[in-house]
Amino acid sequence: MLDFDYSCGRATPSVAAMIYPFGGHHIQKFYWGTKETLLPVYTSVKEAANKHPDVDVVVNFASSRSLYSSTLKCFEYPQIKAIALITEGVPERHAREIPWKAKEHGVLIIPCSSTVPSNASTEGDNSGFTDDEIDNLQDKDDELILLNGSTGIPVGPVSSNLLV
Repeated sequence: MLDFDYSCGRATPSVAAMIYPFGGHHIQKFYWGTKETLLPVYTSVKEAANKHPDVDVVVNFASSRSLYSSTLKCFEYPQIKAIALITEGVPERHAREIPWKAKEHGVLIIPCSSTVPSNASTEGDNSGFTDDEIDNLQDKDDELILLNGSTGIPVGPVSSNLLV
């Protein structure tokens, strides 16, 4: 996500924190272009949501096995208004239940498997940018377009603080 932010020309990262339930609390170093930035890593959605009350979008990179439960956990926090799902291989039952439950909680679900900066074109899976794609990003806004994994249809811009 940080690479996409940087490629879009954002001045600061949109990612506020990471949630990694299998490790302890720590600060993780990431690259921001040629510089480094530090992000807090939490072990639960509860802790991350409490420490970052301004965050209203979650990008869920969980595995297909844990996507369902981790997404439902996000519904417990009214500050979360949208969740982008970046996972393939989700069981059909879960893929149908998540949007239904999200509607009950007033949360927008963005079902997808790939991301590209706005105004960029891409072919194939999400494996990075070609030089031509990076050249096309100059002087673009700071939004990301999320693409549906099966059709490549843009489902809308996202511009907010994120939990990854």
